[in-house]
Amino acid sequence: MHVEVPCPLCGSERRRSVYRATRPQRDLTPDELGCATSPMATSDAVVRCVECGLYYTSPRPDDAGIREAYAQLADREFLDERRARELTYGRQLEALDRVAGRVGAPGAPRGRLLDAGCAMGFFMKEARAWGWSVEGYDPSRWAVQHASGEYDLKVTVGTTDSVTLEPAAYDVITAWDVVEHLLKPVEDFKKLAGALKPGGVLAISTHSLHSFAARILRSKYPFLMPMHTMHFTPQTTALLFEKAGLKQVKVQPHHRYIRVGYGLSKLSQRLPRTGAVCRGIARLLHIEDWHVFVTGLGIFDAFAVKG
Repeated sequence: MHVEVPCPLCGSERRRSVYRATRPQRDLTPDELGCATSPMATSDAVVRCVECGLYYTSPRPDDAGIREAYAQLADREFLDERRARELTYGRQLEALDRVAGRVGAPGAPRGRLLDAGCAMGFFMKEARAWGWSVEGYDPSRWAVQHASGEYDLKVTVGTTDSVTLEPAAYDVITAWDVVEHLLKPVEDFKKLAGALKPGGVLAISTHSLHSFAARILRSKYPFLMPMHTMHFTPQTTALLFEKAGLKQVKVQPHHRYIRVGYGLSKLSQRLPRTGAVCRGIARLLHIEDWHVFVTGLGIFDAFAVKG
């Protein structure tokens, strides 16, 4: 069942239509929530808040249905993208060092880090090797089982509103590719801010509908996806941080590595014939498992500090 929702950032009912829905009004399935399986450039209707400028989906599936689909999510195909994510996280860990004042040799003790929405634990594993003492949680029971069993990580099944967080306990909290999935971002970020030590850092990554790629591609922008309930910009992430009692201090373009085969599978979703030809060429050249650096997708990292 779909429901109309007020702006998740400021609560205003005033909104303007931006993009029409490109999926039927039905509940989300677990496959639509997975990074590897979710169809790109397919979403519920997108509107823009007249008051604060946040882009968000409305009407959208009801909260209970979304939460249950996340609990059932098992994104096994995305396990093949582990190496691409490991390469990507190196730059984010370097930025965290600078913002958190923990610059030092990789592996030197840095402090306590919580990864909110940790998925299969790829980032936590890299952060632990970097020198952080890591903990995390995720709504997917399968993802938590993988992170715990494969990497021996301290992870919990849950969402920000359901897990218990120790007050003023963490030096850093990360939420990579998470904020666009949230249902109540202000409440969640207030809780995360409460778990930060004074001077602690909350770091996120997300995509921007104000980016060049989004403006050019419009309704075909790949990150208009079924599970993305909202779409931030650097201006609205700053407002979200402010509402949580934090100050946005750094925004940087997000540079990502992807596996060639994965990138071509996404291309095939939108352009089946072109994708099939490109995948055939990649197989012929044995480059499907190569990792390439991509930018210009409109993704950015934002860092905020607790005063």
